[in-house]
Amino acid sequence: SHYSSIVLFVSFFLVLICLLSLISKRWSNVPYTGILILAGFVTQYASHAIGVYLPLSVSPDFIYFFLLPLLLFESAYHISLHHFHQQLKTIST
Repeated sequence: SHYSSIVLFVSFFLVLICLLSLISKRWSNVPYTGILILAGFVTQYASHAIGVYLPLSVSPDFIYFFLLPLLLFESAYHISLHHFHQQLKTIST
């Protein structure tokens, strides 16, 4: 049925995130947010390739008022203060 295919792809997405996160932490320097974006693209491509369309949509307000502040906070939390001070002139401009 349609709902079982949605559950299957949500499960696929979560497993993919976990695997990519482990790979990222052990063998590369790709940030976790980049991993989430990559997992979203792979899941979307896989769903279209198989013919299962996920009825999910995200409004621009949700992106601007919820996701973007979380991404900015996460980036600011993990920034090196030394590198920040080196680039302060460029950032301020």
